Amino acid sequence: MPERLRGVLPLLAVLVLALLALALGEYDLAPLLDPQEFARAIGRAATFLSAFGAPELGSGFLATCVRLTLDTFAMAMAATGIAIVLGLALALCTSHNVVLGESRGARRLVLQALCESARVVQDILRGVPDFAWAVILIASLSLGPPAGVAALALNVSGILARVYSELFDAVPARLLEPLRASGATRLQTFCYGVVPACGSTLVSFTLLRWECAVRNAAVIGAVNAGGLGSEIKRSLDYGEYSKVLTLLACLLLLTVGSDLVSAFVRGRLAQDPDHPLARRGGERSPGAQRASVFLLILVLVALWAWAMLHCHAAWWGNQSLEDRWQSTVQLFGGLLAPDLSLLPRAFESAVVPLSMAFLGTLLAALGAAVLAYPASATFQLLDAGFTGERISGARRAVRAVLLAAARGVAIVSRSVPDVFWALLLVSFFRLGTMPGMVALAIHSLGLLIRLFAEGADAVPLRRLEVVHAASGSRAKTYLYGAIPPCASHWVANTFFQFESNVRSGIVLGIVGVQGLGFLFTATFEWFRMDQAGTYLLVMVLLSLGLDRLSRVLGLARARIQA
Repeated sequence: MPERLRGVLPLLAVLVLALLALALGEYDLAPLLDPQEFARAIGRAATFLSAFGAPELGSGFLATCVRLTLDTFAMAMAATGIAIVLGLALALCTSHNVVLGESRGARRLVLQALCESARVVQDILRGVPDFAWAVILIASLSLGPPAGVAALALNVSGILARVYSELFDAVPARLLEPLRASGATRLQTFCYGVVPACGSTLVSFTLLRWECAVRNAAVIGAVNAGGLGSEIKRSLDYGEYSKVLTLLACLLLLTVGSDLVSAFVRGRLAQDPDHPLARRGGERSPGAQRASVFLLILVLVALWAWAMLHCHAAWWGNQSLEDRWQSTVQLFGGLLAPDLSLLPRAFESAVVPLSMAFLGTLLAALGAAVLAYPASATFQLLDAGFTGERISGARRAVRAVLLAAARGVAIVSRSVPDVFWALLLVSFFRLGTMPGMVALAIHSLGLLIRLFAEGADAVPLRRLEVVHAASGSRAKTYLYGAIPPCASHWVANTFFQFESNVRSGIVLGIVGVQGLGFLFTATFEWFRMDQAGTYLLVMVLLSLGLDRLSRVLGLARARIQA
């Protein structure tokens, strides 16, 4: 096959899939294409937004907002701490570098079976969205923070296990061979070979997942799992829009704050000693780097302990442990006996979240590829790093404005959860798949801008200087110097965001959009557990299928240089 055709085929495949998703999603494009319908949509949105008025600033309600914000933060911290432990245990079981090592013959086959079994558990945990876990667990743990913490912990543990195992397997074998040759056990190889090679990246991914858990903790409250989400839903139901505005402001402050803290810590862990924008004060020794990571772990453990104590009063309520166990067994027993005759309908309903996720992710990736340039610190803040470049004060000011604007768009779009974007967009598009797809695109845009910009900033400066010397333009340096080395990183992150958006599309179904999530919630609320179990099974199969597809395509976010 000609090389040029081989490069065009992936683009053609994406175009065909986009057209297919647009056809199958049943999107109402009238508000965008019909001038009269567009004017009516603008009127509906203006009426909805004007109803919010001024925020509620009474001292009593502000105190309630502070308490709910702390509850939401505590839920996210408690869930992430539990998820780290569960995710690490699962990752150790699914990592070939850790479990298989240099085993041969029958022993290797047995260990590989263990890896695959643990990987199925991992797929189940992350394949069921946290919203769906919350719907299930509320029935056994009652309303409030316990169900929210448990739901987040189960879902996040599956996601962390996937990332951790990829990190462990990304450590080049030649870095581990000396340890194995000296007779080190699997545990010793892991502690002295695997962890030092990926420790800072491990912490970075964990912080990123905690940041997402903070947003999700606010969202799952919409099914009465506690925190800000529960109060936002109650205020919306009662038309108390001034209170909704205050609660959304608290949510925005919480998510932006966690985002900035996470970005700051991950920036401190990143090492690029040749970069002029690197942290001043000299290059840190490996010992200082390890001490920083250890101190960070101590702080996170302390916060987790506080979060567990903050939530402890609500763990069991008035129901005994035995009663909860019996109700849980009865509930899950019904879900574990799915009605397989509904599988065709369940797979048909899965088309909706798949369509929304594909189009939303595609739009977000295209937007992020453009906005990653103004959001990149290397291309906007670097005043004197590129060979022979002279910068005027006016150009420096323009680049600073571009950087602030691009990062502002990214922060706001990803800080507001996709569920709340969908609730706002319903006033414009009306209920259906269109607001769900656009909400996924807006939320994913903010996430991908940051990931794409981080990828561009990670390109060695010396490589960029060579390209800039030939092109003489920062835009061309970005296009020909930054994008090619981080293209695989961008593609992998886009695919993983697509996986996440499939789960989010199911969540949007739970809160009212069509599709798999809507059918699951409807059957669950009517106690048709065998039917709900069928829809739950398809959720897991979707996750498992996408996971295997990413492995077949060789997509991995975790890459460690030898």
